[in-house]
Amino acid sequence: MENTNTSLLNLQEKLKEIFEINNSDLDFGIYRIMKFREKEIKNFIDIELPKTINSKFKSLESSSKNIFDKVSEFEEASENDSLVELYNSGNTTEIESASKYNPKFKEYVSNKNSLKDSKKTSIESDDIYNWLNAFFTSYYDKGDFFKTRKQKGTYKFEGGDVGFTWATEGQYYIKSGKHFNIYSFYSNDEKKTKITFELLETKEALNNNKDKCKLIFGGTKEIIDEETGDILESFTNIQIKENEIVLFFEYKEGENKNNTENILEVFSKSPFAILTKYLSDKKTEKTKVLDYHLTRFEAESKRDFFIHKDLKGFLNTELEDFINSVISEKQSAILGNVGLATEILKKLQVMREVSITIIDFISGVEEYQKAIFEKKKFVVESEYCMTLDKVSRDFYDEILKNKEQIQEWKNLGFIDEKTKLDKAYLEANQTLVLDTKFFPNLKSKILASFENLDEETNGLLINSENFQALNLMLEKYRGKVKCIYIDPPYNTGDDGFPYKDSFKHSSWLSMIEDRLLLARELLTDDGVIFVSIGEDENYNLEKILKNIFGEQNYISNVSRVQKAGGRKGTYFSPSIDYVYVLSKNISCLEGFDEGVDISLYPLTETEGIYKGEKYRDDQAFYLSSLDSLRGCTNQRYYIKCPDGSFVIPPGNVFPEKVIDAEKVLPKTSNDKVWRWKFQSYLYNKEMLVFKKSNNSPLLDENGNQAKYNVYVKSYMHLREKDGTVPRNFITDIQNRKGTSTLDKLGISFAYPKPVELISYLLKIIRIKKDDIILDFFSGSGTTQHAVTELNGIDNGNRKYIGVEMGEYFEEILKPRIKKVTYSNNWKKGKPLDNVGTSQIFKYQKLEQYEDSLNNLQEPQKIENQGFLNTELNKIVYELKNNEASSISILNDDSFIRTPFAQSMKIGEDDFKKVNFVDTFNYLLGIHVEKYLISEDNKQVIISGNKELSNGKIQRYFIVWFDNKDNVNSRFEKVVNDYKNLIEKADFIYCNHQIANKEYATKDIYPEFYELTFKSSK
Repeated sequence: MENTNTSLLNLQEKLKEIFEINNSDLDFGIYRIMKFREKEIKNFIDIELPKTINSKFKSLESSSKNIFDKVSEFEEASENDSLVELYNSGNTTEIESASKYNPKFKEYVSNKNSLKDSKKTSIESDDIYNWLNAFFTSYYDKGDFFKTRKQKGTYKFEGGDVGFTWATEGQYYIKSGKHFNIYSFYSNDEKKTKITFELLETKEALNNNKDKCKLIFGGTKEIIDEETGDILESFTNIQIKENEIVLFFEYKEGENKNNTENILEVFSKSPFAILTKYLSDKKTEKTKVLDYHLTRFEAESKRDFFIHKDLKGFLNTELEDFINSVISEKQSAILGNVGLATEILKKLQVMREVSITIIDFISGVEEYQKAIFEKKKFVVESEYCMTLDKVSRDFYDEILKNKEQIQEWKNLGFIDEKTKLDKAYLEANQTLVLDTKFFPNLKSKILASFENLDEETNGLLINSENFQALNLMLEKYRGKVKCIYIDPPYNTGDDGFPYKDSFKHSSWLSMIEDRLLLARELLTDDGVIFVSIGEDENYNLEKILKNIFGEQNYISNVSRVQKAGGRKGTYFSPSIDYVYVLSKNISCLEGFDEGVDISLYPLTETEGIYKGEKYRDDQAFYLSSLDSLRGCTNQRYYIKCPDGSFVIPPGNVFPEKVIDAEKVLPKTSNDKVWRWKFQSYLYNKEMLVFKKSNNSPLLDENGNQAKYNVYVKSYMHLREKDGTVPRNFITDIQNRKGTSTLDKLGISFAYPKPVELISYLLKIIRIKKDDIILDFFSGSGTTQHAVTELNGIDNGNRKYIGVEMGEYFEEILKPRIKKVTYSNNWKKGKPLDNVGTSQIFKYQKLEQYEDSLNNLQEPQKIENQGFLNTELNKIVYELKNNEASSISILNDDSFIRTPFAQSMKIGEDDFKKVNFVDTFNYLLGIHVEKYLISEDNKQVIISGNKELSNGKIQRYFIVWFDNKDNVNSRFEKVVNDYKNLIEKADFIYCNHQIANKEYATKDIYPEFYELTFKSSK
């Protein structure tokens, strides 16, 4: 058995792996948290934890010593000599008999047996270390804690009769990417030289965008003096140690260098040149040793990043299961052995107590990461696009002078070099799209011209990872979205959704679950969600949708033919995908209506009660499929034609009299019948249409083929009133239509959904002219395109919200919506006219989780409060002030007092100003009416309202000043200038504490801080 020191070292190594100690020199993303607390973590693992364990062991030893002392005390008493002798005799019958009548002797026997059994089968303290190591190892895998394999696929019951679970349930899916650990292997010579790969720098794709980086050999490692910051040593490409060579790598965008050749060249010039041949030899039939290990280095670094929602609760629950499993395994050994059972239980209690200490420490790190992930993210860019008919003619001179705006119009194809731009041209082309980002000095005047800005804004496009966008917009749009359509990654392996191989479906489920949970909160009670999906996640999606929305709100899974042919596939070529349909509350939902195709009703009634109504007359009044003997016996009769002849369906029996409406009972199924019963014909005969025909299926009064066929009029307005239930199979909206649409716009995008699909789905749910439609997997912008087009057709004021995180936002989504706003008709990237849709849409960019991490600064050290105590160690950002770099702590109000001066690092190198005004609007959830920016950009006023769930309207007036100078007098001026707005307000806010006798003013900071960290649940 291992000795105690080795067992403790194994446990410590496992904990260092969990806490990413090997990566503590990396200064980006998640690694920053570990970097900040490296010393504290090492102190816990190397010093505090062994102390805790030793203390628990002493407690255990003390318990054993207490038993020994009681035994000694009993044996030293002379009056007990005969009883001690009896015990030593081993006569169990007499011992049991004596124990019944002597409690002290009974206790002695129990203690004596316990000590005897403990000595015979003593469990070394190594077992506690091994249990600890086994417990944390069994749930930890490459950076995250997961359910064990034996649990996956088990069922859970939460009020329903069926449920399901998955390995990563209960965790936030953050991203999939690279996680480079130090990688080592040994040469096969006598020296067994250690060869180590070490990552120095990474520029990994942020926020789950597509990764374009490569592993590149080379780089310089500097050893820094922690006290002085001086460079003590510097190593380029490699570092030579005793019997070890360390190779440095960087992971970033760059030229595709041949790592193998470069490494072998460096080896050949190093003290380990002899290893060049070994590294060039074949490890497998097709792979060199070096290539084999480089491939493993990169492959083993792939991982999904998760954050546990309740790691402490999860591990504590699993700890009890683990302890029970140990007891179960030891059951045969401890059966009838009271001493051994007592010993095991005591040591398991020590293991439990030590585990809880470790769990508390680990969960402190996880809770800190969770707080950053759940934090409502800042708006860092906010602009408006609008057609010129929304802009005052007073601004035309400035528009015509703006070279950037004119160049964008050229890039989009709105104008060309030959276009003569003047005021007359602007007047004649009112769908030209103005982007306020090109007009920083004019923006304030443009926004001030709108009396109800949010109401007049048709669209909102958010450049963000979709969880963060949904989390921020929740308060504003909760219960307001009528329809959600999403087209998430199908998880086919080549659709842009990366994952750790062993958790393909689990990662996808965790990703989609949290977004659907937020999405459900946004829907109106009569709201509907449509989700497109393919075969790979079809089954799992249905389960998760029913879990979130409820079985009772499941409507259908609509099959759609996405392509007519294809050669892909192993056994079948996949030609269909699916659209799941669910409601928020099916009891509030109107029935679906496919509507009518107006082209099918080409005729107009000229007389009667339906005069002026559209109708069709091509529906036959006789249907051969009707069974005359099953409920249709009253439907065989003569009908008089315009020329005086009579017609009747085929058959062998005829009415006795040849007169209109004379009927006869059919005798066999060969005696066919009309569609209507006799009475219906008498009341509605004016709705019949007679058409001469050479191949009429009808008979005349003589039993010969009739000269006429009879049809019944179908009026469009009656069909619209009755409604048409849509089929659950769509055949005529294939993906090629989506590709064709983008080709016309001059946009390239893989697998776009057709605009016609979204339009159809909106039609069948009877979308109203003022409804809100959301798509948080926007891709190329098909949903926003469809809503824009629909508003243009019927002059609607529907609102669309689109969320897209990737490069598609700037390159495809935003340009597409600008193009379809300008014109509905395009060919090869050129507009055929300027007949577009008058509208305004807003676009915003949000801070992301990894931006938050990359702006973190080390929290202030607070002694004796545990790791990152969430109440005391708040998130610390480095916000760059206009005047100088400054550190702003979010639980310090300084950043709110100078709101227009703060910038933060977004992405790798870009600094953007934080828009605290728009962020606070989201946090409060207000509908903005007036957005007033002073000409000197030192003051912003927001006037708006918020509709509560009970229908009550609260009104807000918010004032932002650039700094603390003269805030009371400045506020007094605001009151005088905007008396009409401020008097209507239920709540008045300012980003400074205001002393005003007339109006009570709330300080923005406390609510901004509280709402920023408030959970969305």
